[in-house]
Amino acid sequence: MKRKILLFFIPVFLLVFAYQASTNTSGPGGGYSGAPGENTCNTSGCHNGTLRTSGLKWSKIRFIGAFTGNGYIPDSTYTITITYRESGRARYGFQITCLTAANDPAGTFTATNTRVQRATTSVAGKTREYIQHTNTGSSPVVSDSVSWSFNWKAPASNLGNLKFYVSLNAANNNGQSSGDSIYTKSFTLAPSTLLPVADASADVASSCTGYKVQFRGSGTNSPSVYSWSFPTGTPNNSSSQNPVVTYTSAGTKLGILTVRNSKGWSRPDTVRISVLTAPSAVIGGPNNVSICPGDSLRLTANTVAGATYFWPALGKSGVSVFVKDSGSYVVRVTANNGCTATAQPVKVIWHPVNQAALSLSADSLCSNEELMLTASDAAADSFLFYRNGSLLAAQKSNSFKDARPVNGATYTVRSKTSNGCLGPAAAAKSVFVQQRLLPVAPVLQSLQSDRLGFSWKRQATALGIEVSADSGKTWKAADTDSTHVFTGLKAASDYRFFFRSINPAPCAASDTALVVSTPGCGGRVITVTHDDSVCLGEETKIIIRGLAGARYGTSLGGAFSKDTIYTLKPTANVQVRLLVKDSADLACPDFVRNFTIRVDVPPVFSVNYDRNPAALCAGDTLRYTVSSGFTSYLTYINRNIVASATNTRLQLLPSAAKSGDSLMLAGRLGACLVQAPAVKLFYRALPNARFVASGSVVFQFTPADTTLAGYVWDFGDGNSSSAKKPSHTYGAAWYNKAVRTQLRVTDSIGCFSNDTLSIYVAGPDGVFEANAAGIRVYPIPAVKELVVQSERHALLGLRLYNMQGVAVRERNAKAAVLRLPLEGLKPGNYALLIRTEAGSFYRSVVVAE
Repeated sequence: MKRKILLFFIPVFLLVFAYQASTNTSGPGGGYSGAPGENTCNTSGCHNGTLRTSGLKWSKIRFIGAFTGNGYIPDSTYTITITYRESGRARYGFQITCLTAANDPAGTFTATNTRVQRATTSVAGKTREYIQHTNTGSSPVVSDSVSWSFNWKAPASNLGNLKFYVSLNAANNNGQSSGDSIYTKSFTLAPSTLLPVADASADVASSCTGYKVQFRGSGTNSPSVYSWSFPTGTPNNSSSQNPVVTYTSAGTKLGILTVRNSKGWSRPDTVRISVLTAPSAVIGGPNNVSICPGDSLRLTANTVAGATYFWPALGKSGVSVFVKDSGSYVVRVTANNGCTATAQPVKVIWHPVNQAALSLSADSLCSNEELMLTASDAAADSFLFYRNGSLLAAQKSNSFKDARPVNGATYTVRSKTSNGCLGPAAAAKSVFVQQRLLPVAPVLQSLQSDRLGFSWKRQATALGIEVSADSGKTWKAADTDSTHVFTGLKAASDYRFFFRSINPAPCAASDTALVVSTPGCGGRVITVTHDDSVCLGEETKIIIRGLAGARYGTSLGGAFSKDTIYTLKPTANVQVRLLVKDSADLACPDFVRNFTIRVDVPPVFSVNYDRNPAALCAGDTLRYTVSSGFTSYLTYINRNIVASATNTRLQLLPSAAKSGDSLMLAGRLGACLVQAPAVKLFYRALPNARFVASGSVVFQFTPADTTLAGYVWDFGDGNSSSAKKPSHTYGAAWYNKAVRTQLRVTDSIGCFSNDTLSIYVAGPDGVFEANAAGIRVYPIPAVKELVVQSERHALLGLRLYNMQGVAVRERNAKAAVLRLPLEGLKPGNYALLIRTEAGSFYRSVVVAE
């Protein structure tokens, strides 16, 4: 097909060119320089002369230019001259173009005189520029010599070595296409030696993904600008002389450097490095974790086949470690290709806890006095009060009242934060409880009209006995520690004597009052006993003694009678005047006693319970409010007083009573004791909140009691359920982690309880960590045997592996406890696989010598 086209066009072309050769020498047009992909005047058929590409005449074609540094500088303009000499030739023609090593056009030609002209044509889809002769330029400049000058502007960038392709025709001017000499020649123009030469290098020949690679750049001729390119690198380019680059993918990576000085840019220089894949290093879970002091946390790295793991802060190896101290923890994962990656740190901090301070209302008490314990910790959520190491109460309030303090008891308190962390115990404080002495019980031993003698049982522990003859206004020491005689008394007069024992601190003195009359004219001693106060609606008695066998008359504000006992039921305070007349001696003065009996009027007494006392839950504190207006309130359990208080908001701790006990509340006002109806206490046992879980990623949760009124599940990953037997799927973020799940159950009357279970989300491999499933393996380290015990899962078998993955011991049996003998095993680390009805579990064990 191509051959036919040439045959068709050649005759016409020859005719046209022959005419031009003889009459028009204005140049052939672009595409005849002899460059790759082009013809020459000879091969096109325009001239039939001999094509010469070497020889003496061929060597006379000269390429002349004022190139600095023996080459071109990008974007610079040069005047180029082509010269040739051959005798016997009358006409000359030429064409020149410039190409890169890839045969792309290079630079720009400009005609600067009438001997040359610019032409263009498209070759291989790209436009090439040419300089060729004009009609004027076809003539020699001197005899047998020709030259052509023109401008060429170098390309804007350093394209390496360039070639100028020249086609030259020395014509015989015979008007024919024959007899001409056709020459083709090329001239190579290198970049100027004044341009820099880039030199790129790296500090390593091989690296890993994520590592930093230090590239280093230099160049000849004092470069001042550095331009780097890093395909797929970070950064992917840089103007720094020595940049640092990282790669996220493996393979052969390039660093391409071009430098520049005052003359221009260099050619690129490339350095190659091999990048291997670094392992991933991730510690599962959040990057910031808070735990209570004393707790431990399991940190687990992602699994990389064939990799080794090292935890620098702990100096330990392995995929998982336990930490209990606050700090920042990382894992370094080393792959089998030698690449290493370090995980983002997990910061473990302790929840802040404080040591509460404890103060006591007193460090010395008298028996039957209450002790108030007060804790101080502003950041606490609740407080736990202890006596002799036993828990007294756990409550929100920072104050606790011990109604029955024990002599020598040691008290302390611990505060708990809102996140459940217990602070250290406060400095312990002891209390001294002094037994109160019994009141003095004086007995009248002698009486005269001007003196009265008393005696009493000696109290060995009393510091002394004091007496008062003026109703307690003034006191003095008794004559002895068991007797005293009051002197200087008036006959037939009433005296109120007081006796008190002085007790060791902290108990106050105990007083005893006794009203006695001195003998009258007949030497008789009359005593009157009465109540100072009485409760409204109750009776009180006035009893007169010392009148036996006498002739007398008594009057209680009315007629005289023989009565010695008067019964009153006053409705208001009453002033009493008692007269006793000696009928045997009417000249003797009457025995007169004036006194007041106060009538106490109590308000209505009522009790409001915060819940039904007959429907309590085990461990509940029953709280109740009593009506106001009383000076004190008494709590009775089975008719025994267990507490006394002055405030109206009271409580019954679960430690103070048991199911079946009788509870009664009473209010005291003066002589009045008003009681509320007794109620029977019943503490219902808390519902069973235990449960089991089975699965590896998808778990089935089953409560021990499925007959309860309510179930609330907290799966530990932020999700919950109120289903009775829920199923829950844990996400990939929880693989190979222990998750604390909780169940709260409620029975028909509202009693509730909680239970928690730490489960292990095994992930795709389906193997659990035994501790997380509540399976005990002991002792660790072991010597003669391992004991495996499970309360929640029936055991089916045990298999012990060494660190090379070889099974070295095995036992298969269904039981709650299995024992595995270890005799003959070398000391070291082993892995125990535990098979149960709920799945497979593992535990790292240590065998010791």
